[in-house]
Amino acid sequence: MIKKLQEDDNAVSVSVGSILIFSISVIAFIMLMNSFFSMMDQTERTVTREEFETYGNDLAFQLTSVDTAITKTKFSGGNIEYLKYEFTIPDKVAGEYYSVNFSNESNEITFKSQNQVMVKIPYTIKSADLESNTIHSSSTNHYFLYNSSKNLIEVH
Repeated sequence: MIKKLQEDDNAVSVSVGSILIFSISVIAFIMLMNSFFSMMDQTERTVTREEFETYGNDLAFQLTSVDTAITKTKFSGGNIEYLKYEFTIPDKVAGEYYSVNFSNESNEITFKSQNQVMVKIPYTIKSADLESNTIHSSSTNHYFLYNSSKNLIEVH
C-alpha cells in the first residue's frame, strides 16, 4: 500500500500551527519595537542638536558683547582693570551632560554630548584673543574673564 504524503493531513497538529503563529507575532513585535526605539533615538539627537545651536549662538553673542565692551573702552582711551562676564548653561540637554570647547584656532564653540552629538558654532572677536579651553556643563559658575596684561579672554 502506497500513500501520497503530500495529501496526508494526519500528522499535522494544532500546536505546530500555534507555535508558528506565535513565533511570527513575536518577530513582528520585535521589529516594530526596534523601529520605534530607533525613531526615538533620532528624535533625541535632533532635539540635542537644536538645543546646542541655541545655546551656542547665545554664547557667541555674549562673547561678542565682551569683545565690544573691550573695543569701546580701548577706543575711548580707557583702561580695563577687571572685566568678568558670567554666563549660564543648563546642566543637561536631553537628559545628558555635555562639554563646551572654545577654540581660538578655529574660532568655533563646539558642544559635544555624551551620546556623541556635536555642534560647532562660529564666533568673531577682534580686540582680544580667546583662551582655548573646555568647560563641562556639570560644573557651575561659568564666566569670561578679560586678562588685560595678555589681551586674552579666559573661559572659566
